[in-house]
Amino acid sequence: KIIAIPFGDPQYNGYRDIWELPTHIIDELKHFLSVYKALENKKVAVLEVGSHETARKTIRENIKKI
Repeated sequence: KIIAIPFGDPQYNGYRDIWELPTHIIDELKHFLSVYKALENKKVAVLEVGSHETARKTIRENIKKI
């Protein structure tokens, strides 16, 4: 999953990388991503958290596949 923040969001628009967020926000995101599929009886595990550069690289690589 790639977490994106709208530039107009005053609560988060000052952040440029996930590691700039307070730890409890990262923990909340990880928890949400781990349980949101439970309603569909599916399991999801958060194996790692990457930087904005990792997200950009992933997006670029997948655009090339289209």
